[in-house]
Order: sequence, then C-alpha cells, then structure tokens
Amino acid sequence: MNAPSSNAQIDKALGGFVNRKLRWSLSLKGWCVLLLMSLVFCVFFVRGVHPFLAVQKPVPARVLVVEGWMADYDIPAVVAEFRRGNYQTMYTTGGAIHWKNSPETYADYSAQALQNAGIPANSIVPVPCAGNDWARTYASAAALHKYFIDHRCAPSSLNLITVGAHARRTRLLYKRGLGNDVTIGIIALPRGDYDQQHWWRSSTGVREVISELAAYLYCRAVPSAFTGA
Repeated sequence: MNAPSSNAQIDKALGGFVNRKLRWSLSLKGWCVLLLMSLVFCVFFVRGVHPFLAVQKPVPARVLVVEGWMADYDIPAVVAEFRRGNYQTMYTTGGAIHWKNSPETYADYSAQALQNAGIPANSIVPVPCAGNDWARTYASAAALHKYFIDHRCAPSSLNLITVGAHARRTRLLYKRGLGNDVTIGIIALPRGDYDQQHWWRSSTGVREVISELAAYLYCRAVPSAFTGA
C-alpha cells in the first residue's frame, strides 16, 4: 500500500479533529472596494432613511384623520392643512392620556384644541380608543373602522396626518385597520425637537429613527403581530 501523500498528512491532524482547507479571501484591493461600498451605503442610508419613514403622500380626500397625541405646537399646522385641503370632516384619534389625572383621551383633547384653534365644532369628530400603549396606533385605526361601520360613513379616501418618522408605520397600520376599501394618504408634519435633515446629529433624532425603522420592519416582517405597534 502506498504511503499517504504529504498533502493529506498536512490537511488533517490530531486524528482528524483538525483539518486545513483551501479558501478564498479578500485582497487589499478587495477590502478597499468593500469599504468604499460600505461607505456609500451608509451615506445613502443616513440621507434617505428619514424621508423614507416620514413619507409624504396625500391623496384627494374630504376627510382628514389626526393622530391626537401630537403636541400642542402642531395644532396650527393641522388647522392650516384642514383649511388648505378644503376638508369636510376631521376625525381625531387616540386613547387615554396617562400623564393627566383625567379620563380624557387624546382624541377628545386634540378635538378641543382644534376647536379652540378655529375649526368648527361640527367638523370635528373625536373617536377615542381603548388600546394599550403598545397597540395604540392599530387600536386607533380599529376604533375608527368601527365608527365608520356603526355610522355607515366610511369614506372612499382620507388623509392621515401625523408627525415625523412615525408616518410610514402609521399608514401601514391604518391600512390594516381600515381595510382595502379606503384609500389612505399620509401627511407627516416635521418634528420640532430635532433637525430632520440632519437627524444623526441629535440623540433624539437617532432614537426616533432607529426605533421607528425597527418597528416598521417588525410590522412588515410579522403581520400577525401588527397590533403590538
């Protein structure tokens, strides 16, 4: 019997528990190209992720839906949009306000604030929900859907107004909550606590973008769990 080749003796050692295999690895040129591609990807990600999340895509509609948790300083922009769009009805949504010692909901609070800002009371319809904090967006959509069914007033289209990077996830969850019979447009008001064009320069901006991107991807990847948003 011929003796094993020298290559076989080198490729295996320690009774076969250790072996050596031929492999390909990046050269210096390859590592430089990979680094350049990574830098380009990072630049596009940093520049593009916020506009992606804070999507702006309104549709022709006579109904405006307002996420009631928005800050008081956003109210003038909501009023301006209502007048600019010549809407007939505004629905405000939201659940319990936990920072107030009151049974009032975000839907009721924002409706009153909008009325104080000049929107006619007969144009505002508060639609509160009873969802948990972790399900407030979908719970708001589901409550609005129930209202439309109960009052037989479902519109063919509506515009949903929210704030910043929450917009894309909000539109996704409202589409799931309202169903395919309603065309949903989205309007994202700018956040007032960080520069949206340079969100990475602010800890608030970084937290907002990372959390909203993760939540949106989760809702996309796990549709059965969209109520936990």
